[in-house]
Amino acid sequence: HLAEQFSSHARALAFDPLSGLQKPAAYSGSLHRCTTLETERVMKLPTSQQTIAAMSDSRWNHPSTVEGFVRSSPNDTLQQVAAREWRASARLLDIGCGAGRNALPLAHAGWEVVGTDLSLPMLTAAAARVADAALANRVRLLRASMDLLPLAAAGFDFIVAHGIWNLARTDGEFRQATREAARVARDGCALFLFTFSRST
Repeated sequence: HLAEQFSSHARALAFDPLSGLQKPAAYSGSLHRCTTLETERVMKLPTSQQTIAAMSDSRWNHPSTVEGFVRSSPNDTLQQVAAREWRASARLLDIGCGAGRNALPLAHAGWEVVGTDLSLPMLTAAAARVADAALANRVRLLRASMDLLPLAAAGFDFIVAHGIWNLARTDGEFRQATREAARVARDGCALFLFTFSRST
């Protein structure tokens, strides 16, 4: 099913089993009562009460988990593929960006990066790192679930799904997440997929 989603206009480039925010200008949906954190680095978007409840006790919100992701090294294979794909003004979407382990080096390499994640503690950590690295003009962080991306269609040249789609709780959520990624991909968009689960 994944291949079907992307076959019409995107290229899957790599599978590696081992290793200041603003509303998007063309976003067709509604942000409703959008608010920002005091850091003004993370845009909080509406999510369902069911999703919020599921995240409240999530391991991804625990301080030790967040700190582990802050210390994690970027995926070298991803960095190499991204270097080959980069061109001026290219836009990259990092779905499930966590604390920015890949988003920051990709922005340093010249990509305009949008990172999405559902964990507010992860995004807060990513925002602090973005500020420390003076990359606010290259990185935007949005709180959003993988299956409901608050982004306009056909807006990205490279999509990174690094250890995120395997977290889908149902087949339906997984399929919707891949449909959303395909929707926001431009013609010829590259896809980098890293998964921890053979079942997806």
